[in-house]
Amino acid sequence: MTSETAGQLFVTIISSIPPPFTLLHIESSVKRVRVLFGGKHVLDTKQAKLVWETPFYPTYLFPTSVLDPSFLRESSDHKPEPDVKFYDLVVGDHEARCAVTEFTCQGSDTKDLAGLLKIGFSAANAWLEEDERIYIHPKDPYKRVDVLQLPCQVRVALHGVELSLTNRPCLLFEMGLRVRTYMPLTDVRLDLLI
Repeated sequence: MTSETAGQLFVTIISSIPPPFTLLHIESSVKRVRVLFGGKHVLDTKQAKLVWETPFYPTYLFPTSVLDPSFLRESSDHKPEPDVKFYDLVVGDHEARCAVTEFTCQGSDTKDLAGLLKIGFSAANAWLEEDERIYIHPKDPYKRVDVLQLPCQVRVALHGVELSLTNRPCLLFEMGLRVRTYMPLTDVRLDLLI
C-alpha cells in the first residue's frame, strides 16, 4: 500500500465517523480565552461558551457582560433581524465591520443563545486559549488531531505563479474533517499573498 492510498483509506474511514453533535450544542469552556484586536485585548474571560452551530467544530460565544461596550458600534452595514444585533468592533482607528453578533433571541430558533455574543474569528488580530494562539476555530475537546510531516515535495501555484514550494509539508488529520496540508511560512511567497 502506498502512502497515498493509505492516506485515502484513512480519510475515508475518518469521514464516515459521525460528529458528536448534530444539533446546536452549548457547553462552558474551562479555558481562559482572550481576543486581541487593534493592539488591545478586547476580551479576556473564563466565561466562554463552546457552541457547535455546525456538527464539525465549535466556535466561541461569550456573555454580553464580558465585552466592554466601548469597543462596539451598532453596524449600519447589516439589515436588522429579529433575533440578532450586529456591531462593528472598534478600537481607536481600527475597525472590523459587522464583526460582533449579539443574540437577543426574541424568536424560538435561537433562544438557547440569548444573552450571548459572537466575535467573527477572522475579524480579530489573534485568539488565545490560555497563552497559546489558536487559528481558524477553537479546539474541539471531543476530537483528536494528528499532525504528520510528509517526506515529499509540495508545490502550490496559481495561474503558473509559484506561491509555495516545500519539502516539509505537514498533514493535519482531524476527526470528521478533510485532511488539510500546511507548509512552513518560510517556504511560502508571502509577498505574493494579500
